[in-house]
Amino acid sequence: MLADGTLLPVISAALGHRGTDSVKHYLSADEQRLRQCCLDFVGIEPNAAWA
Repeated sequence: MLADGTLLPVISAALGHRGTDSVKHYLSADEQRLRQCCLDFVGIEPNAAWA
């Protein structure tokens, strides 16, 4: 459901949860969409002294 773009309240109801807070841990299962949230390092490249 998550991979298909189903809203959290719908997933929550389908799983029998009272609220969306209890289904938020399922978000980690959608690796493809989580990757879309990642930030790049442009402008914050590591200092050569750290390497």
